[in-house]
Amino acid sequence: QLGLSWKRSSGINAEYGESSFDDYLEMFIQLGYVILFSAAYPLAAVWAFLNNVVEIRGDAFKLVNGVQRPFIKRVQDIGFWQDAFEALSVISIIVNCSLIGIRGQVGRWFPDFSVGEQIIFVIMMEHVFLTIRFVIARVIPDVPAWVVLENAKEKYKREQALKGLEKLVRNTKLRGHMKKKVEAVRNKLEEMQSDDQKAATSRYKVE
Repeated sequence: QLGLSWKRSSGINAEYGESSFDDYLEMFIQLGYVILFSAAYPLAAVWAFLNNVVEIRGDAFKLVNGVQRPFIKRVQDIGFWQDAFEALSVISIIVNCSLIGIRGQVGRWFPDFSVGEQIIFVIMMEHVFLTIRFVIARVIPDVPAWVVLENAKEKYKREQALKGLEKLVRNTKLRGHMKKKVEAVRNKLEEMQSDDQKAATSRYKVE
């Protein structure tokens, strides 16, 4: 089951041997270096930003001039990588708060604190940041409102177009090439409508 989940989330194309696993792994490792040790080396974020700018332009040149256009496959989400990034964000809060406590930063902020009070302060600070993190994760929706609205508009247009085609097929005797075109369009609309229903069902089960 884990192997199947990895294949679905990594976007492997069996025919062409393509995979997004290495791309996600590279971003995961870089994000780990930035957020896990930002308290020890704050400039890591700056170097990561500059690296990403250069890499984006390099990848753009490669995709435009060096290789063929990749095949696009629609997916519901990024799979288990979402859980991995969320776990990394929680671990980073714990690690950074621990680094602040180990380096004696709390003692420099509050010279009157004893060792026990400094430990309690670090634990409280960690809980505060974890609470803020979970509140932000709950408040910000996974799908923006404007995206939901645009999807609803597109779905309505497809439904109206499908009804129009069905009416056209019933009231008009189409022949030859035109009939095949209309049937192909109708099948495509029905397929897109079926995908919308599956996505809605999947989202309902998750919620």
